[in-house]
Amino acid sequence: MSEFKEKLLLDEFMDWGAEKLDKVTFPKGVGDVVDRPVYRAALGMLNNTFSKKVPDEFKDGFHAAQLKIIAADYDDAAADAIGEAVEIIYASKLSDKLKNALTALLGLIKSVLGGLD
Repeated sequence: MSEFKEKLLLDEFMDWGAEKLDKVTFPKGVGDVVDRPVYRAALGMLNNTFSKKVPDEFKDGFHAAQLKIIAADYDDAAADAIGEAVEIIYASKLSDKLKNALTALLGLIKSVLGGLD
């Protein structure tokens, strides 16, 4: 197996994320038909970029965190899952630049989750 074969973000997480972004951004209207697919495509592009930089050995932890976030009712479970992912990032041998980018992305997700309560 290639060291970078698995994707970092699960399909169900990208679908979930696009749906959540759709709900917190533009009001209902003509643009509402296209914004969710645009968000999904953007998450897919991020996934392709970051998946090539994170070795597969770290991806199980990210996948578990994503599943916890999807299943959570936006309380401590989401924060715990994001905390797990941050620990995995900082335990890795990734560059500081990539560590900071991934941590920022997770911080954004945590902010969105906090706004959905």
